[in-house]
Amino acid sequence: MTTAEDLEKHSQQPVFVINDAAYDRMLHKLKNGSRFEWSYIGTCPHTRGTCTCPKFMNVLKDDKIIRIVNGMQKPVYRASEFLAGMHNITNV
Repeated sequence: MTTAEDLEKHSQQPVFVINDAAYDRMLHKLKNGSRFEWSYIGTCPHTRGTCTCPKFMNVLKDDKIIRIVNGMQKPVYRASEFLAGMHNITNV
């Protein structure tokens, strides 16, 4: 279960890094017309429509995934790109 402290720590990150498969899956959905995709801090145990878990909205901007966190736009990177140093850690 995610605590308020976990959510606050997660929200303060300047960038987000997710595994390559998750990034590619989300990017595909966004490029195919989805207005946004949700990301959870952990695994959501709820059924659709009943979820109360903390989540973040991800949108497409300039062919890149951006996560909206407390009204701020923060970049999302594939783990492989991040580890290879193909990033510039700044807020969007």
